[in-house]
Amino acid sequence: MRLSVKGQVTLPAPIREQLGLRPGVELDARIEGDSVRLTPRHAARWRRPSKARVEAMIRQLGRYADRYHFTTDQVMGMTRGED
Repeated sequence: MRLSVKGQVTLPAPIREQLGLRPGVELDARIEGDSVRLTPRHAARWRRPSKARVEAMIRQLGRYADRYHFTTDQVMGMTRGED
């Protein structure tokens, strides 16, 4: 990596992908000894859930759907705050 005249650095794509960093993510910079540590400002929000976590969420949603039998229109109304 190289520091530009404007003080900018481009993070290599493999690093951005591994950390789930997308354009527009705000980063905090801290000096630690003679190094700089960059961390996403809202780190937990930018982590991509694992495939297993997504599958667990889908199963959980399925259990709620089986238990409560909401129609799509009812769910949409609830998310919009409609009575």
